[in-house]
Amino acid sequence: MLARTKSSRKRGLFLVDDVPVAPRPIGHSRLRNRVLAVLLSLAALVGVLSGADAGAQESVVIDDPRLDPSLAGVQVDSAGYREAYAAWRAASGRLADARSRLARATAEAEEMTGERDRLEAERAEAQARGDAARAERDRRRSSLKAVAVAQYVQGRGEGTDALFSGAAEASQIARQESMVGDVAERRTAQVRAAQAVIDEADGVVERDTELLGDLEQRLADTIEIRERTRSEVKGLESSVNEARRSAADWRIAANVTGSDLPLVALDAYVKAAGRMAAEQPACGLRWWGLAGIGKVESGHGTYGGARLTSSGVTSQPIIGIPLDGNNQTAVVGDTDGGALDNDPTIDRAVGPMQFIPGSWRTLGRDGNGDGRADPHNIYDAALAAAGLLCRAGGAGLDTDPGLRQAALVYNASAAYADLVVRTARAYQAQEAALIPPPPTTTTTEPPAEAPPPFVPPELAPTTPDPTPPTTTGEAPPG
Repeated sequence: MLARTKSSRKRGLFLVDDVPVAPRPIGHSRLRNRVLAVLLSLAALVGVLSGADAGAQESVVIDDPRLDPSLAGVQVDSAGYREAYAAWRAASGRLADARSRLARATAEAEEMTGERDRLEAERAEAQARGDAARAERDRRRSSLKAVAVAQYVQGRGEGTDALFSGAAEASQIARQESMVGDVAERRTAQVRAAQAVIDEADGVVERDTELLGDLEQRLADTIEIRERTRSEVKGLESSVNEARRSAADWRIAANVTGSDLPLVALDAYVKAAGRMAAEQPACGLRWWGLAGIGKVESGHGTYGGARLTSSGVTSQPIIGIPLDGNNQTAVVGDTDGGALDNDPTIDRAVGPMQFIPGSWRTLGRDGNGDGRADPHNIYDAALAAAGLLCRAGGAGLDTDPGLRQAALVYNASAAYADLVVRTARAYQAQEAALIPPPPTTTTTEPPAEAPPPFVPPELAPTTPDPTPPTTTGEAPPG
């Protein structure tokens, strides 16, 4: 990282509006240095404050566990994020509709199942009632047959017996015939009553059997719809989760509204400053101090058409000029065999914070907890830069003198150090707008003018480029 020139410790270039500038060695006229510092400062401030009138922001709680909790209220904007957000909303709408249809089909199936059980119970009860009535009818019929036989037998004995009978015997016979007739009449009535029960029960059985046939068909159709819709819901849940992840990736990689800061870079700076506050409290480094370095060094990972992906890795390597003694650089021989800078002959500064491979071997840090230190990852590079700045500046990096002294380690140029301080202070001045307190209300509706918020049901590099960002599989720290 730290290339020594013939007259000063500095890197071969730094950026002003993404244009590499080789600072003049210390010792040139004071007037020229002052003019250069003013011009560089104005250019950087224009970049920092670009888009500051982007419009009102929508207050919304953003639930993305990858981000530092203090960034929950940060608003972002990019064409890709808007598109991804709209796709997530549309997929969520389709899922809600499918879930509603599934709920209706499930309720209808349950209702039909209950009706089926009721009809089956009613039919079974009617069947049992009919069977009991048949048994009663058959028993009464048998009894009626016995009475008929008795009447027949008694009728055959009349004739001569009656001629020779007295009045008493005739009266007895008449009473017997009357009794038999009453019994026969009662038995007949009982047979008819039993038959009526049979007819009613058979009617219920026939009706319920027909209803059950129709109900079973409708129930089968409804169950088929339910299961088909259940599969649809499962597929849509997968689609919504994928769309949500895409929107989250676009969001974390988009620019913070009213700023040139990608949210992923802001997150890396905030987390790195937080680590330093825990490790070296006296250092005083703030996120905006790191943002000043990151802006000047690589435009927050956007130099040369690069951008930061959602994982924090640059979309393409950011490789500095050869440190071969030209362009007022010191000669730094190869230290990594080209593993980091793709140059096996000479070293070059690499990554969004522009570390020299040899320096990275000593200073590199794992800022995102993936088990490796990668200078092309803004989380790793920001933490390594924070460690270097705190070591170089000692304490008070939240003051202009302290930050300026630390910045000189990156490039021993007064113009460079002043630019870093001014750029950092410009970000600090915008801190309240860039990092508002997390709101207490939530919404799933995108604002009319400001960029839409991202609200996951359970979980998005700056880029106006409509091509989605590609990731390397490395996840930012949670």
